[in-house]
Amino acid sequence: MLGLLLAAGLMVQPVTPGGPLSGPRVAHKEREGIVQTEMSGRVRRPETLVEQAALDRLVLSAEVRARVERVLVARAAGIDRFVTENFVLLGQAQTVGAAGTVKEKVTLFLVGLHKISAAVGGLSLKERIAAELPTEEARKFRAMLREYWSAVHVEAVNAKPHDPPPAWATYLGESLGSLGQEIARSFQRQESSGTLIVDYLTAGLDLTEKQQEIIREMKLEMMERTGMKADAEEQKKLAIGVAAYLNEKQRDRLMERIVGK
Repeated sequence: MLGLLLAAGLMVQPVTPGGPLSGPRVAHKEREGIVQTEMSGRVRRPETLVEQAALDRLVLSAEVRARVERVLVARAAGIDRFVTENFVLLGQAQTVGAAGTVKEKVTLFLVGLHKISAAVGGLSLKERIAAELPTEEARKFRAMLREYWSAVHVEAVNAKPHDPPPAWATYLGESLGSLGQEIARSFQRQESSGTLIVDYLTAGLDLTEKQQEIIREMKLEMMERTGMKADAEEQKKLAIGVAAYLNEKQRDRLMERIVGK
């Protein structure tokens, strides 16, 4: 589970499309539930977040939909922030997930959960979304999620009838898998925008608030200028520009990363 939570973003497998930053979506006409099954009887996992899939089944006013979209965008921004601020942790997760002890995995898992919770604001995505919905829509939203998680748990129990997992274990495993996909999407978004290399090079350099603000503005300027599709030359220029605002100790650490020491 640790790998799903922290190292999924480092995997090279493509992720399914979707998410709040993947472009506009057309709201479906309201219909019952989000549970769909394959020919094998397995519950089909949504291509997006489960909460987002449930939202797409609701008929909402433009005002309400705009509010919940802001929640989803804020969630994606929080995941992006976690990724950019925790390159070292993500690298450790990949190593520990492959060959670490149980104690090391549990410790890193708890650290990761704490950092992700801080990045996304603590409250669950379900509750953040429900708070923006009218009473009846919030009821339908929660009901669809309960139905979905119940179906997934039944699937898990049927797969291991002699050793059925408790509902909480099924929910945790599925949720961590979904979170891993969010991390992977974040890597893809930031890689496409051209900022990922700079975030990697400056991670853990103890940047001051002023340095962080300057670098943030430099990244935004490059993304706007290139339409979030910066090539290698643009990324190189950004890295050189960032280096100019680092102190001597920070530049030395930056160079160590560049040359691979």
